[in-house]
Order: sequence, then structure tokens, then C-alpha cells
Amino acid sequence: MSEDKLSFTFIMVLVFAVITIIILDKAWNSPDGNRYLFIPFLLLLVVLIAMTYAAGQKKSKSKEEEFLKKLLSARETERKKIASELHDGIQQGLHSISFEAQRLARVSPITGYNVDHIADRINETIDDIRRISSELYPHHLEKLGLKKSIQQMANNLTDSTDVYFSTSIIDEIDSLFNEEASINIYRIIQELFNNIIKHSKAAKASIIIHTDKLYFYIIVEDNGRGFEDESNKLVNIRKGLGIISIEERLKILGGRLNISTSKEKGAKFKITLPLISIYNKN
Repeated sequence: MSEDKLSFTFIMVLVFAVITIIILDKAWNSPDGNRYLFIPFLLLLVVLIAMTYAAGQKKSKSKEEEFLKKLLSARETERKKIASELHDGIQQGLHSISFEAQRLARVSPITGYNVDHIADRINETIDDIRRISSELYPHHLEKLGLKKSIQQMANNLTDSTDVYFSTSIIDEIDSLFNEEASINIYRIIQELFNNIIKHSKAAKASIIIHTDKLYFYIIVEDNGRGFEDESNKLVNIRKGLGIISIEERLKILGGRLNISTSKEKGAKFKITLPLISIYNKN
């Protein structure tokens, strides 16, 4: 419902309320005792108020989702800009310095070892910048698509951490989402993987992505320590910044997150997205 229509409906409800009060007053004080004639008007007034309230709530929710969408979009745009500057500016500059150091090592045998060491340090820094740039903005999404990008992320984490990540992802995933939605899905999975690495103390983790006729599912599990405290009560991890970020993105996608966990038995994160919501977002 548009803002103009909502305002018009609210005005009509107020007018109807005034009319109902007038009728109520006359009916209640009428000499023939017809005090119950106002009941249909009162019921209709209640219905109209309820409808106006529901419309207002829907509009408020829509505004909140639109604000989140713009906020996340602006954040991704800024990340993309910084990632590009790191890649095209600083990284390329370091490459030039590395090449110059290697050339100097060849023409000056006396200082060759020290220069080679410097070149190695520069190359390590280049690798760090490449990793940070990739975390800031997943440029490979455009080249590889969502499925291969998720698989690549899992493989890279398997190689660089103590957690083995396995993947099972349907082929159709790349045809389900537009670019904006793909970035949100990728960020959600990235955040879940980071939580596993930082907090779970797991040796193994898995991601399963599949669909049925109505829903799209993402299931991420690990065999770590779980999120229960000593009194065997589930810790409210939804207050963590990572989970808040995930739920913000899910709100835009029309999805929900379910978390199940127990002490020393790992954690399971299940994300459910209605397919109709996905198609509407596209």
C-alpha cells in the first residue's frame, strides 16, 4: 500500500470513528431503547482499524528491508572500491618493487641474498593483499559463478586452516540468483565458515545446498564444541555481530536462520529461502 493510500485510509477510519461515536451517543440515549444498533458500526470500525494497523506494519517492514538493502549495497560498493584499489594500486606497485629487487639480485651478487629475502617478503605481502582484497569483495563471483566460488572458498580454507570443509551444491544455484542476491548468499556462507574457524574448534565442517519444490536450503554443520555453556543452556549467539549480519541479509532475501547445537557435538546452521521470494527478488 502506498503512503498516499495509507494516509487516505487512516483519514477514512477517523471519519468513520467520529460517525460511529455520534451514532452510539444517539442510540444509547434514544427513548425507544435501540441501544444495540451501533454494534455493527463498532465491529466495522474495529476491522478497519485492524486493517490500517496491518497495512502500516507491512509498510514499516518494507521500509526497513529497503533501508537494509541500501545499507548493504552501499557497504558492498565501498568494499569493492577498496578491493580494487588494493589490487590495481598497492598490489601492482609491490609487484613492480619485487621485480626490481629480483633484477638487482641478479646484477649484484654481493647483495643478492638480502635482496632475494626482501623480494620474498614482498611476495608474501602481495599474497596477503590478494587475500584481503578477495575477502573485501568476491570478484571471482563474476567469473566463476556462485557454486564454484563457494567450492573455492571451502578448498582455500581447507588448505589454510585446521578445518576440513566438504561441499555438496546443486548445479542450479547459479541460475537462481541475480548478482546482488549471489553476493548476499556468498557473504552469509563466508560468515558461517569464519565462525566455524574462529569459535568451533572443529576438525570437519560441511555445506549442503539443495532445493525442493518450495524452498532453497543451505545447511552448514561442524563437529566442534558447540555453543552450550557449563549450565547446559544454549548461548544466545544471535547477538553476535556475525549472526546479526547474516540475519540482516536474510531479511532482504526473505529467508530465515535456524541454529541447533549441543555441547561437544557441534553446531548446525540451516537457512531456508522460499523459492517464490528468490524469483521475486530477481
